[in-house]
Amino acid sequence: MRVVSLIPALAVLFFSASAWGAANGFSPRFCTPNPSVGWVSAGVRLLPPPSGPGPVVADPGRRTTSNNDVRASGAQALFAMGDLSAPILQPWRASRCASAMSGFWLENLPSAAQASCWPVGTPGFLLYAVQPVYFVQSPKVVVMIWQADHQVRHVYYERAPSPNPKPSWFGESVGHYEGDMLVVDTIASDTRTFIDQFETPHTEKLHTIERFT
Repeated sequence: MRVVSLIPALAVLFFSASAWGAANGFSPRFCTPNPSVGWVSAGVRLLPPPSGPGPVVADPGRRTTSNNDVRASGAQALFAMGDLSAPILQPWRASRCASAMSGFWLENLPSAAQASCWPVGTPGFLLYAVQPVYFVQSPKVVVMIWQADHQVRHVYYERAPSPNPKPSWFGESVGHYEGDMLVVDTIASDTRTFIDQFETPHTEKLHTIERFT
């Protein structure tokens, strides 16, 4: 597992592999000990960039209690909420976040969308650390499969983006290799998805670039 950059400002975890090609005449650029290996993130937060406005972080004024604390002492679980003063949030988006978070404060829910089994979207798909993601490679597509439920994401090789793609849960992802690095370009992400575990929203203009190495 390695840390790779996501857009100029953010970072996300994951490097993946599949031994699919051995029997199919295709040599994947990624490598792994065996086909059953899955990859999990080391945490559920986006990392800050070297400069400029960073991602939304946890509200410093809210006390949190981890699951380990709950198991050890029986304490009430208190989940982290996003900091509404984050400079990366536009005012109208901060207002929407505040409205959503008011319900979380009352119910103490970690994620209403996730609890309802809605697809997380991109890049939030890579931040849920509880279950592994498996990467399956073929000559034309990389398939990312989240073990936890029905979430499946496709990245198509060496193909130009569609001129007017219809928004979807994981958007339209096209990829190409730069050496052994897989670069994934995603547009047309459904606005019902979120950037992170704080359910930070985005517009239909979200454009995500990931580099897996």
